[in-house]
Amino acid sequence: MLGGVDIQQIDTNTLLSQMTMVFQDVYLFYDTLFHNICFGSADASEAKVVAAAKAARCHGFITRLPKVYQTFVGEGSTMLFG
Repeated sequence: MLGGVDIQQIDTNTLLSQMTMVFQDVYLFYDTLFHNICFGSADASEAKVVAAAKAARCHGFITRLPKVYQTFVGEGSTMLFG
């Protein structure tokens, strides 16, 4: 049951579009923070990326970086913290 509805009665695509996963380990691609944030939605606007960063409480940290959202990061965030 999900919200009082038997999940077998919900269209699979509809059900999956409402779900996400949050992993325990963080994986960053060697790319900008902007592209890492919008990885699952390549057409995400800057406003959506900023909104996602704010929701994750990362926006303040990101805005203090010299290149802001265009800062390059890598696996294990090595580009951020060396």
